Amino acid sequence: MKISSLEDWTRERLQADVTRNNIEAAALTGVRRVIEYAKENSPWYSRLFADRQLPETLTDLGRFPLTTPEDLRRDPMQFLCVSQDEIDRVVTLQTSGTSGAPKRLFFTTADLELTVDFFHRGMASLTKPKWPVLILMPGPKPASIGDLLSRGKSLDGTMS
Repeated sequence: MKISSLEDWTRERLQADVTRNNIEAAALTGVRRVIEYAKENSPWYSRLFADRQLPETLTDLGRFPLTTPEDLRRDPMQFLCVSQDEIDRVVTLQTSGTSGAPKRLFFTTADLELTVDFFHRGMASLTKPKWPVLILMPGPKPASIGDLLSRGKSLDGTMS
């Protein structure tokens, strides 16, 4: 029995059945790939992970240092793993309840398209194809959360 519409999405990405062992193996492989990529391409992670070996198990991740909100605020450009030319959307997150500096996050076209695909599959868990949906999220800016949700839902032929 299928748990949700995201099961097919997960199976496609795993290229295997959705089992705990397969998910954990894919997670470890993915984490190792991301760490290697970040270490090779981000000035921040190159320094942070300079003396660290890749994790052998998911439990090993507990030995890795965490990135803090202050790290992101201090110098967000140090986290980039791609050229600034490849950035399609920059999101500035204001700090609620304080006067602290905002955090900036950067997304490539591929990041945004993966989000649209995820939203499409996730919305299929909640709605049927061609059902109209009211999205109460900000959406006038391209690649905003409302726009990405709308694009994801419209993949089933619905205009939300």
